Amino acid sequence: MIISLAIASMSFQDSNIGDTSEFVMSASGQIIVARIEEYAKPTKIVVKNLDTGELSQILGPDGSAPNANCVKAAISADGSTVAFVSGATNLGFLNPQKSVNIYTWDRESKKITCLTEKCPADILARHPYSLSVANGGKRILFETLPLNSMPSRLFVIDGDKGVQTLAGALRLGDVQEEDYRGGMSADGSVIYAAVQDKVYSKGQSSPNPVIIVASLDKGISNRIYLRSRAVVGGLCVSGDGSTVAFNDCQYQSGQIQLTVYTAERNSPTPIAWRKHIEKNQSHYPWALAINGNGTAIACQSAQGNAKGEDMIYVGTWPGNQWQVASIDRYGNRNEYFCGIDARSLRGFAFTNNTSILTFVGRFDDPNHREHVTGKLYRRDLELGKTTRIQ
Repeated sequence: MIISLAIASMSFQDSNIGDTSEFVMSASGQIIVARIEEYAKPTKIVVKNLDTGELSQILGPDGSAPNANCVKAAISADGSTVAFVSGATNLGFLNPQKSVNIYTWDRESKKITCLTEKCPADILARHPYSLSVANGGKRILFETLPLNSMPSRLFVIDGDKGVQTLAGALRLGDVQEEDYRGGMSADGSVIYAAVQDKVYSKGQSSPNPVIIVASLDKGISNRIYLRSRAVVGGLCVSGDGSTVAFNDCQYQSGQIQLTVYTAERNSPTPIAWRKHIEKNQSHYPWALAINGNGTAIACQSAQGNAKGEDMIYVGTWPGNQWQVASIDRYGNRNEYFCGIDARSLRGFAFTNNTSILTFVGRFDDPNHREHVTGKLYRRDLELGKTTRIQ
């Protein structure tokens, strides 16, 4: 059973999003969903329509703010549905045995739906994250962290079928080894997942992870075998489902070697596009984005700078052409140091137009670094112009 309740949504015309460290956006770039942190208050989620300027905050059915953190937001490609994780007890559903639940919020009707009413508490205790949402919020793919003797897992919520492991939803049986990363196309018809267990490979064990391409209706259609014991980070899927991109992260002597790979839906092996060494292990190797038709990638790199001042690089193909999308604190292109792109930079997102990149950054003030928080920016790669999203 799925609970669906009317939920109040506080809306403001032409209001600012404020400071944020994480965001997601619709395929058109029109709808932005941001996580907002305020001192001594639960983390909240706000939704902004950039066309109309309307800003909404997800609230409980009685109009009150959620009394616990709302995190791990995801949005459907058409911008109609927001999924998130929360431990709040005033969202219309309370089960004292569960630490959190997964919810969806319909942007038009302002209704909130609890998707995990019957989900076992031990699954939710493993901190669901990396949500992907499709089919009006009826299909959700998410990951969980390892807990006790249980390794990380990929789970699927598909309509009224409840919460299933990805392997179970694909009718493969139980898995023992770790699931790594997963993502879906905009309509949820194509799933890519980096996995290890032999049930995904027709019972054949492999020392290296494999990326499966699958649909819940037809099962696995392709297996993309990785050449090394890759540590897969930043896996992302193009909106049309044609391409997957990921980072292979190798930790060596205090450094990280990152290799950016892509693979097309029917390809047997991935293609390496960019390799770089990071000297700062606090660098976020999962910072990666792909545009809607799989023709451009954005990645983050400090380019060997031990201070970790991160830059944004965008690659397009055919041709494997890369350009710096970073700017300095004055708004000028900067090849060596970026005053806006912070060490804490986590999020990228493309619109379907490859020339527009949205990202979280900050002005790096060395005198007040502890007070600096993330802000949203949009970069037109063709015009070389960066603007703040208020």
